[in-house]
Amino acid sequence: MHPEMNDYNEDDQPYLSPQRDYSPSRKNSKKIKTLYLDISAGEASPSTLTFKKAKRPGANCANILVCITGVLNTLIGFFLLSMPLGVLIGGSKYELLGDFFTAGMSVFLAGGFLLAFCYIILMVAVCNRTKPRWKTALIAVYIFLLIVFLLEISTIGLTFWSHSVISSRAGSKQGDNVAANWLLSHRHQFANTTYHACCLASKPPYSGANATEVDGICTWPESTQIIKDSCAGTNVLVCVCENGPRKYEFSINFFLRRYLTYIASTLMIIASVLLAGLLSVYALMCSDGGNRSNK
Repeated sequence: MHPEMNDYNEDDQPYLSPQRDYSPSRKNSKKIKTLYLDISAGEASPSTLTFKKAKRPGANCANILVCITGVLNTLIGFFLLSMPLGVLIGGSKYELLGDFFTAGMSVFLAGGFLLAFCYIILMVAVCNRTKPRWKTALIAVYIFLLIVFLLEISTIGLTFWSHSVISSRAGSKQGDNVAANWLLSHRHQFANTTYHACCLASKPPYSGANATEVDGICTWPESTQIIKDSCAGTNVLVCVCENGPRKYEFSINFFLRRYLTYIASTLMIIASVLLAGLLSVYALMCSDGGNRSNK
């Protein structure tokens, strides 16, 4: 045997490290976040390297929602502006509705103008929100629209309450409830005044010179399909008058309840669109704040 073979030692063998598992099945427990490397001008040193997170995709969705809800709320504002404006211009046709109706139309007129004006300012402020002045305007208009939303919710509640009170039978009282009794007394007064003006002072059906002198509210039965169906074969204006004042008051109460339901439903739709606009603007401001904090 060769003499060098006697010097063999197992400890002198090279050490082979165990193979690591690089297979795709091995999962990394740490989540990898996508970062963009921003190298500022000058020599690339560790102090000049900054990392910025990618812009949140929610910001784009918020921008789209702000534009959509802004346009919708502006159109709603112009609608609320034009509707009472047309009624107030022809105010002589609705004298029987009294000052309460005129005040209500004035509120709708002011509300429509403020809603359209504020949302135009809001959309311009959103587009220029990086500027300090427009950012302040954005916050101010946002707070004002939030107050308008709360007032609108209160108006919806008041409308439903009025509907429940008007649903009471003619001549009924609400105990010590001063507000409900006041509303019932005005309901009775309105029905009585309308009956005398539309059924006694002017005889239906209104035609010729008689049609030009009659108040516009006297044609209210023609807009109520259920009352028209109950007077099948007879002119509905004649039908509601020939049954006497109590039956007339019952019919006009149904008319008032029906239109209060329409008003409440319309206000709920407007409030929903307004809330969607407020939430989209809030999401956009939160997205901008998150992006600044990640820089």
